[in-house]
Amino acid sequence: MVHQHGDHHDIPAEHRKHKPGAWLPADHRTQKEWLGQQIEQAQQNKKELVPVLKDFKAFIEGSRALGAV
Repeated sequence: MVHQHGDHHDIPAEHRKHKPGAWLPADHRTQKEWLGQQIEQAQQNKKELVPVLKDFKAFIEGSRALGAV
């Protein structure tokens, strides 16, 4: 078994998550911190979407079922 960050540490119950397959950290605060850094970096370095992502965005926003999510 592969041990991920946090597997063998004292993680409070409210922060410990069971992650089948062990591909995410056991302490969800680690994942939230990483995601926050990714969002901050993306906001600071805005770029135009590539054509395929523009099409996908238009598809999602134009779909009643998907646009409402």
